[in-house]
Amino acid sequence: MTRELGVAIYPDKMSSAEIKSYLNLAWANNFTRAYLTFLPINLLEQNQETLLPLCLKAIAIAKAIGFNVTIDINERVLKLLGLDLKDLSWFQNHGVDIVRFDLPIDSKTTADLSYNQANIKIELQMSNDNFALQDILSYDPNKNNLVGCHNFYPQNHTGLSLEYFYKTSEPFLKNNIKTTAYLSSNNPKAFCSWPHQSGTPTLEVCREMNIVSQAKYMWTTKIVDDLIIANCPATKVEIESLGKLNRDILELDVDLETDINSLEKEIVLNRLHQNRGDVNEHFIRSTATRVEFKNQSNPARIYEKKYFEPGDILIGNDLAGLYKFELQIVNQKILNTKEKNYLGYVKEEDLEILNILKSWQRFFFRT
Repeated sequence: MTRELGVAIYPDKMSSAEIKSYLNLAWANNFTRAYLTFLPINLLEQNQETLLPLCLKAIAIAKAIGFNVTIDINERVLKLLGLDLKDLSWFQNHGVDIVRFDLPIDSKTTADLSYNQANIKIELQMSNDNFALQDILSYDPNKNNLVGCHNFYPQNHTGLSLEYFYKTSEPFLKNNIKTTAYLSSNNPKAFCSWPHQSGTPTLEVCREMNIVSQAKYMWTTKIVDDLIIANCPATKVEIESLGKLNRDILELDVDLETDINSLEKEIVLNRLHQNRGDVNEHFIRSTATRVEFKNQSNPARIYEKKYFEPGDILIGNDLAGLYKFELQIVNQKILNTKEKNYLGYVKEEDLEILNILKSWQRFFFRT
């Protein structure tokens, strides 16, 4: 499925001019999804008369630019607005593309809604360990109008673990249902719908990462299709960097030594690498180059350190025999046997990604 990027906007905390400016920046950098939540309506205060018009104006701004708009809602808000749970025409009239139900509704009703004439997508919550999706599927829904989305977690240490993330996502993957998760801007001025927040990631492991490494990590899991920055505003640099990111093949950020030879540099920066199918705990191994360059020489270089550390990038030298020109990334501290030249290292912000790189997964390096 096509991978998309999105941003959240909060009409109760942003002016229309700020929303338009932010969305224009995102659109110019290949973002296509806009997320709004209706959940604050009359939650902590009686604000329906003021907040609803702001939300509808924000939707109109997003649609005029070209965004696919998601509205986060639940049955409480639907009742407040006097809307019929089984009728999506109000959302259709306001240009909403996806209705996200923060809490699950009746399974048969969900299946019925999936056949709405406007083909509005029904977004199901993915972060709960239950059988909601399986129950909905038992009522023969239009799967083309079902999508899934995880939660974001503003409080420190409340984000999902990777193991749990895999577990609750599995039913959606098995049924080929499009999935979404959230990123967190590192802008200290960023906010979300919650009054206090320490970022807005889906996965706890992503909370302290820069936003590009978050996106690379999430897409490397092969679990999610779309990623939305749940707090805002993200900085211009964050938006631009995400917009340029390769969405299909991992690009690891690296620092290279200045004394590597031209052939080694060619291999590192100008080859698509692939982790071997028979993975091990010590290295990520990219072996195609040892065949491509088997007739070339690669003299050994002195590297004074006794051990190689996780993230170090190595290549077999002339002492390595058949393993000459095999490129490796170290996963665990190992002894320097002088058979490998040290090329540089994967930057710290991308080190976590090495732990989830799967067999046969492809990757580039970039400086």
